[in-house]
Amino acid sequence: MPCSYVDQTPEDIWKMQKLMHLNFGSSSLKNLIFISTLNPNSCTPDILGRLPNVQTLRISGDLSCYHSGVSKSLCELHKLKCLKLVNTEMGQLSWMVLSEYQFPLSLTQLCLSNTELKEDPMPTLEKLPHLQLLKLKQNSYLGRKMACVGSGGFPELKVLHLKSMYWLDEWTMGSGAMSKLES
Repeated sequence: MPCSYVDQTPEDIWKMQKLMHLNFGSSSLKNLIFISTLNPNSCTPDILGRLPNVQTLRISGDLSCYHSGVSKSLCELHKLKCLKLVNTEMGQLSWMVLSEYQFPLSLTQLCLSNTELKEDPMPTLEKLPHLQLLKLKQNSYLGRKMACVGSGGFPELKVLHLKSMYWLDEWTMGSGAMSKLES
């Protein structure tokens, strides 16, 4: 139905498990603050630009395939506080480069899972001024060394959760980094 007009979204729309496209026209969802799961191919500047007040977002899917769209679109979400990135295409050649991501400075919580990063994520993430919780889970980073050497890096970080970082052999933390980390 390319030109249908729906004034209100019917309750039964959530039962349409095979629904692939839903056009909201040119309107935005200004009151939406939480999205439980969004596919990376939906993370375009046009779509995320229509969600100006989203505070919590989980993106799950083939992040290596769509990372350029996701990386450039996240910065549009100026009120985003909690972000979870889950890569579901494990074992494929990952092109996800965290340093290309333009994370909104409003982030307070970030979780990466199965992202299979090849480069150390800390130099990028330590610059997020309000980040309080960082979770690096299941194969989020495949490198052997991780370092947070910048003085004043992670100025608000209170919780650091590392899980299933099988390849990590060496962790270096400089003086003054993660000064608010709780034990």
